[in-house]
Amino acid sequence: MSAKNHQFTEGEKKCMEAYWKETAGQKPRRNLMKLVTHINFLNPVATENSWEYIFWNRVLTDEMVDFALKIKLRHPYYIDELAKVENMSVEDTAEMVAKLCHIGLLEYTADDQGVDMVQLPVFAPGSMELFVMDDELTKKYPEAAPGFLNYIQELQKLITG
Repeated sequence: MSAKNHQFTEGEKKCMEAYWKETAGQKPRRNLMKLVTHINFLNPVATENSWEYIFWNRVLTDEMVDFALKIKLRHPYYIDELAKVENMSVEDTAEMVAKLCHIGLLEYTADDQGVDMVQLPVFAPGSMELFVMDDELTKKYPEAAPGFLNYIQELQKLITG
């Protein structure tokens, strides 16, 4: 699933303008490619042209990516447990979790007693949908629109043959 040989429509080109301008000449982020593979088992060979990579590239800092890479997929954590995994203070962990939940990479959940927990969802359905539900984020990162649409269309082709 890749944008490399994709024939962009005029609308998609407009959505991608800021992304292409900001990322021109950028070296591929290996940690982000690793995260793409971590959250999407359907893409075992992620590249800088993967729709998921494009989707998250301008949104996530390297610090955010490295934080997420230490989290098991779909495994709920209490903040204090995650702080130990991340080797961070509880306060710094909670702050990072709040940022990542706001953009949809992580999601809050709760245990049986209603105590807050956090987990790393898969890309789709999961973090991709959580991100695009935020109008402010999709306006700031318009590449999410063609990233979302083309990822889903290519996934559908992959599944249905």
